Amino acid sequence: MSCIPVSGTLQLVKRTTGGDGTFAFTSAELSNPSLTTVSGVAQTSATRLAPGTYVLSEPATAGWDLTSIACTGNATAATVTLATRSVSVPVAANETVVCTFNNQRQTGTLQLVKRSAGGDGTFAFTSVELSNPSLTTVSGTAQQRPQPLFPAHIR
Repeated sequence: MSCIPVSGTLQLVKRTTGGDGTFAFTSAELSNPSLTTVSGVAQTSATRLAPGTYVLSEPATAGWDLTSIACTGNATAATVTLATRSVSVPVAANETVVCTFNNQRQTGTLQLVKRSAGGDGTFAFTSVELSNPSLTTVSGTAQQRPQPLFPAHIR
């Protein structure tokens, strides 16, 4: 007599663009995991799941935009709702379903402009984020090209 597996697997994948971060998820089946991306990817799995429908959701994370949720496996039956940041996905016996949540890091830009009156000169600035720039005015103006900044950099 042999046993036939009647369980499925649900894999959660986190992908980020623009850096790495730590993201909390809500899922009773996956014990509400927290994933920290390394080189833009992190993952966890729940195995031996009884066939049924499971819900995964990702609360908002400061500095990040959730851009998409996609599932493979029984993907045609998955219900993705970006407004609630969640997916409801059926897992069948002997099936592995992979759901991927994609986030884009929010950025802004900062451009340093120096205007001088009465002559030109070289002016030093202190800024770790901008690598302590120095600007030399010509005809009373100097500027640095716009630099990308992430929310954590703004002080």
